[in-house]
Amino acid sequence: MNIYDPMGYTAVFVATVAIVPQIIQIIKTKKVDDINRCFFLLMVISEILYITYGILKQDYVMIASTIPPILSHIIVIFLHCKYKSKATIQDSVD
Repeated sequence: MNIYDPMGYTAVFVATVAIVPQIIQIIKTKKVDDINRCFFLLMVISEILYITYGILKQDYVMIASTIPPILSHIIVIFLHCKYKSKATIQDSVD
């Protein structure tokens, strides 16, 4: 472990918890009207590229730091799809 690894692992932690408040809000309110799904899709693509780069460079800190945020962004995309479709169905009933 080199001297810079703790900074990398701290970044992993911050990136992981950064999206948690948004996920909790979506689950509580079941509203995703102001969420931009395109942003999250682009973030997932970016993170896939980072993971690929980390694999090619054998940079395990980069790989580890990208996996938790990509999972969080995929959860947001899933919740957006789930609650946006329910809102559309509810709007058509009203």
